[in-house]
Amino acid sequence: MKFTAIKALPVTLAMFFAVATNAQTKETPAPATPAKVATPVVQAKETPAKQTTPPGVTVAKGPTSAQTELAEKKANQINELVKLTPEQMPKVKAAMLESIVKEDQQRTAAKGDKKKMAELDKTRAANREAKLKAILTPAQYAVMTKAVEKSKSNTAK
Repeated sequence: MKFTAIKALPVTLAMFFAVATNAQTKETPAPATPAKVATPVVQAKETPAKQTTPPGVTVAKGPTSAQTELAEKKANQINELVKLTPEQMPKVKAAMLESIVKEDQQRTAAKGDKKKMAELDKTRAANREAKLKAILTPAQYAVMTKAVEKSKSNTAK
């Protein structure tokens, strides 16, 4: 039987013969490492789950920068009137911010119903006044109420 010379052996046969030869010579075989082929790594983009809100349900979101700025402006106006203490200032800002955010939410919920908005305005104003009354001293509250009444009478003219 005649064997013909093989010009190139496949990589797997070459590795087999190398391991077999090393085993016969009692040498530790070299670890077989397959050739590294560059494969492109494609990362899947995560798409955020779309949140669906049932009709009539308002999702609470954080205040916008415009709302925060307006609350700070209102708190500064009150501070000019009644000279708030350092402890009172953040509480007044928080009360004003809450009122402003609630107003925006209610305006969206009312969908242009002016009668509904008027009712909500009264309730919100009463809640805001109650919070301010709890924060301010009686003297400060009296000064603020007097200034608000004066402002209303000037606007009505």
